[in-house]
Amino acid sequence: MAASPVFAANLLETRNYSLIMDTYFRTDLVTYKNIDTLDSRDKDDRTTYIGIDYSLAWDLKPKESGPEFYLKLQRHGPGDYDAPVFIHHTLINSGGQIERYRGQELLPDLEEFWLDTPITKGFGFKAGLYTYEIANGFSLNGAYKNYGATLYQDLGGIRWRLYYCRPEIYYKHKPGPKVPQDAAQGYEYSTNASNFFSLDARFGKGDNYIQPYAGMLADYTSSGKRNNIFSAPIRRDLCGTVGLGGKLKSDILFGKFELAHNFGEGTSSDPSYKNIVHTGYFAYAEAGAYIKKFAPSIQFMLASGNKVTPDEAQDSTIAGGKNRAFSSYSPLNKNLGDTISASSPEAVPLIIMGGGFGQHDGLPRPKSLANSDFENLIMPSIGFDLEVTEKLSFGMRNYYAMSFARPVGMIDDTGVYLSRELGDEIDFWADYKLNKHVTLGFLGGYFFPGAYYKANRSDTGGSLLSPYITGSGDPDPAFQLEFSVELSF
Repeated sequence: MAASPVFAANLLETRNYSLIMDTYFRTDLVTYKNIDTLDSRDKDDRTTYIGIDYSLAWDLKPKESGPEFYLKLQRHGPGDYDAPVFIHHTLINSGGQIERYRGQELLPDLEEFWLDTPITKGFGFKAGLYTYEIANGFSLNGAYKNYGATLYQDLGGIRWRLYYCRPEIYYKHKPGPKVPQDAAQGYEYSTNASNFFSLDARFGKGDNYIQPYAGMLADYTSSGKRNNIFSAPIRRDLCGTVGLGGKLKSDILFGKFELAHNFGEGTSSDPSYKNIVHTGYFAYAEAGAYIKKFAPSIQFMLASGNKVTPDEAQDSTIAGGKNRAFSSYSPLNKNLGDTISASSPEAVPLIIMGGGFGQHDGLPRPKSLANSDFENLIMPSIGFDLEVTEKLSFGMRNYYAMSFARPVGMIDDTGVYLSRELGDEIDFWADYKLNKHVTLGFLGGYFFPGAYYKANRSDTGGSLLSPYITGSGDPDPAFQLEFSVELSF
């Protein structure tokens, strides 16, 4: 089982300040099968393990007005998933095999620290190591912390922020014990010359607001130090996003929406190659209703992706001049994906996109970025939450996933278009409150492979943007289960 004790204590009380300590600890029992290969014969694609995630946080908060200081220590595993401490069989994800944490690896990192101080007339300034999230979390940033600074003004119903961070610096001198497998999983410092800027404004309060935003990832990394999926050697990349998100909530209805579009271009250092223009776009909508204790909802997500032809199937890079993939970070330098990436766990399916606590970051699928990124995907879903009793709640959601752009592959050594249909996934979850201190939790997912995974492919090494999973034509379903117990005081 998994255990999650949470403790909060007021350590110090003065006339102007309170010092609050929060303690969090969670262990997870996770089991899954076939989530990387969709092949029951692959004995390495199954595991059961126990993982942990714990943190200690101190928050020095003013009672009325004044600077606030926050410090948090945390231990988790690669990609902010849990840290395995016991593994039965083998634990493998898209980054390779993961070993259990031991010794000093179990000590916490400096996860977050910041100072937030008022200036004048609603103006404030925040600086330190923290995450920056916009609207519903589908665009720009929010998945990872960075060293940055925010200038903001809060006028009650209107709040705007101007944010800056320097990507990847956190990994260069990571404040905590060294964990060698972090680098093997891709979470390490990559030499770069990039900066991230964002401006957003929020109109409204609570769960009723709209939030326009615009951001820019300006990357001057030399072409030889980039992880670039395009053929053009890039000397400068300006990957921008403009968007609008919002929420609506009343006594009977609730909803969310988000629209975003990329702009800017990557400049080639070789005049024989075209510059790469960013043209990706994204749309999301959710609508639901409260019917007593029953809350059904529907969601729709569309994220554009890059196009390739069957003649390009065995190419190693994209030769065109447009990046059509919706990009929170740029495919002209994928090294930045471990520091600038969107975050929206509420809309992420467990298996297709790695939406749980367990060490699984998504099913391999046609893409330009990572399995867990909102890119090259069309995904409607329908589901519900049900409060059975005051103690027991239950929910379920059915996702249908397909690629935005038609993928390519090889059949009988000939380049062909493959099906866009990825498959169906059913996720289900439950929480049971034993008492005011103890909550039992469960999260599970079952994936039914679609036609893309059923092709009898001969490109065992994969094709451009289209990973090879199984070429048998008869893929097996995949499942993942997570159990938890949460204690709170």
